[in-house]
Amino acid sequence: MDGWMQIAIRFGEVQTLVLLGLIYVLVIGPASLVSRAAGSDFLSKRGMGEAGSAWREADTRPPLLDNVKQPF
Repeated sequence: MDGWMQIAIRFGEVQTLVLLGLIYVLVIGPASLVSRAAGSDFLSKRGMGEAGSAWREADTRPPLLDNVKQPF
C-alpha cells in the first residue's frame, strides 16, 4: 500500500505544477499584458523616482457616527 501512496503523492505534485503553470499562462499572464497595454498602475509606482518619497497623506477626516455603527 505504501508504494501506491508514493506514486499518488508524486502524481499530485506533478498535477499541481501543471495546473498552476496553466493558470499563470492562460489567466495571469494575459491579464498582466492587458493591464500594461492599458497603462494601469495599480501600485502607483510611476513618478516615485522624481518624488523622492512614496509617502502619501492619509485621509484624516473624523469618522461619521452613522458609518461606524454596526447593526446587530
